[in-house]
Amino acid sequence: MTGNSSSTEDAYMSALRCRIEQVKMREKLMNTGYKQGHGWNYRSKYDDVVKKQNMLIASFQFLTIVVNSIGLVFLTGSLCIFLVSLIFLSCKN
Repeated sequence: MTGNSSSTEDAYMSALRCRIEQVKMREKLMNTGYKQGHGWNYRSKYDDVVKKQNMLIASFQFLTIVVNSIGLVFLTGSLCIFLVSLIFLSCKN
């Protein structure tokens, strides 16, 4: 009987220690300015200016790639047409 009651007391003591640790953690969070409740301490404000700037930069980079690709296609097409016409003109004479 004595062994059974001491194991019960140990279980109660470990549960009490766990609860004390939880209370200490909650008090520590409250003392450090954490007022949001449960969960992670995220920034309180979404910074839309930075998001807009990043989206603008990414859009400009994408537009630059598209324009450069189209320009390269027209340049190579024009060069091919010029070379083909030059070959035909030289063969004609």
